[in-house]
Amino acid sequence: MKPCLAILLAVFSCCLWADLPRLSRKEAELLKSVENLPPEQAIQAIKASLPEDASAAMHFSFGVLCYKADRLAQARQSFLRSLELAPDFDEARLNAAKVMMREQLYSEAVPHLVQLVSKNGQENPAELWLLLAQCRLKLGQLLAAEKAVSNAIALKPDAQDAQLILLQAIVLQPGRLDEASSLARQLLKKSPTDSRLWSLWASVELEAEHPNKAMDILETAKHFGAADVPMLETLLDLTINRNFASQACQLAMELHKKGNLSSQRAQLVIEYLQNAEQSHLARTLLDATTTLLPEKVLMAARSRQAVLEGDLQTAIRLLQETLEKEPLDGKALLSLADLLEDRSQGDALLERALLLPEFKYQALLKLATRAVEENRYPQALQFALQARQLKDTPELEHFSEQLREAIHDIPK
Repeated sequence: MKPCLAILLAVFSCCLWADLPRLSRKEAELLKSVENLPPEQAIQAIKASLPEDASAAMHFSFGVLCYKADRLAQARQSFLRSLELAPDFDEARLNAAKVMMREQLYSEAVPHLVQLVSKNGQENPAELWLLLAQCRLKLGQLLAAEKAVSNAIALKPDAQDAQLILLQAIVLQPGRLDEASSLARQLLKKSPTDSRLWSLWASVELEAEHPNKAMDILETAKHFGAADVPMLETLLDLTINRNFASQACQLAMELHKKGNLSSQRAQLVIEYLQNAEQSHLARTLLDATTTLLPEKVLMAARSRQAVLEGDLQTAIRLLQETLEKEPLDGKALLSLADLLEDRSQGDALLERALLLPEFKYQALLKLATRAVEENRYPQALQFALQARQLKDTPELEHFSEQLREAIHDIPK
């Protein structure tokens, strides 16, 4: 309560002694009477006693109190009412614009900021240009944002936030990736631990389709201790895309130890390692994230891991347990069908998977392949044609033609 009160008293002093709207004695007494109340009670008390002819200074002070209570809409309305009563009250205009930005009402804030920057004698014009640049950037007005932030930098060259907005404005403009990359390198020489700069520079290289450069940038940021969680997640995704299995496992483990590895990303990395047949790495991450994964995901990962480690009986048992709980688990049906020695049982599982739209295509392909293995070419062709109705590909078309030729060559 005390910090809030100090701010309000500073406002009262400003209103009383500066060439600005002033509080009446009655208004000052009303504000004094609520200074020890919790913000919500103070707001209600003032609302109940606020006269219809309240001054611009009173509405301004009430707006400050509402803002401190995080009642943004009410604060905005109070500052705008203050501005209606005193159109030259720049502090009310600035506060209204800032509240609008908090509410993401950027287009509404712009006219107020434009009016402020066009007025001579402002106390901190660099801040005003910076706020205007932020609004322009949020609205996608990139050239206008660049112009505004350039004015802010001209007035205050060392403003790091302004430099960052300039970089963002340039990054988003087509054909200026080289310029953005050069600016990012220049800024990082002064601020090598600024994660925002590293992140933007990596984004530039990804936009330019330079994934290896982006990886180098993110790894360097990590070295400087400037890589935040989203950057590490991006680096993890890049290591998977570039098929760096050991690095992917290491990054996932680092994120997990810090409590920043989501269950979805853990599942993604485990599946990648298993598909890449990196059995040892997959086992390491799977054992570490057992409590993180949902039961269904964990059972699937364990059964897949058992297959990789040659323990088919455990894999079959885990899949059967999954299907006992959820008979129409598509992934389990497809996986178990591949493991069972009894072909008829496997076919029955695949036919059950045909009931699931999400897995029907894969089930048809597996049924077609199994039919070919047993020289049942007409049935294989039937499955292949059904699959083509769902998703036709050149490979599937070629497979169908091969089946037609095989059927034609069968002795009558």
